[in-house]
Amino acid sequence: MLTEVLERAAAARGGVLGVEPGLVIEPDESWTAVADLVREPYVPLGELVDETAARWNAPPPR
Repeated sequence: MLTEVLERAAAARGGVLGVEPGLVIEPDESWTAVADLVREPYVPLGELVDETAARWNAPPPR
């Protein structure tokens, strides 16, 4: 039954379930895995927050 529902959903979306194929990329040297962002001491996450704040001229989160 679930398979049939998923097949109908995929057909309604042109055969695509989940992420559209064009939105998927291959990681390169600039890529940071989510697992690395959420692992203590959270250095990559802090860097990402700082870079984003600087890009958008936003105050730091509190």
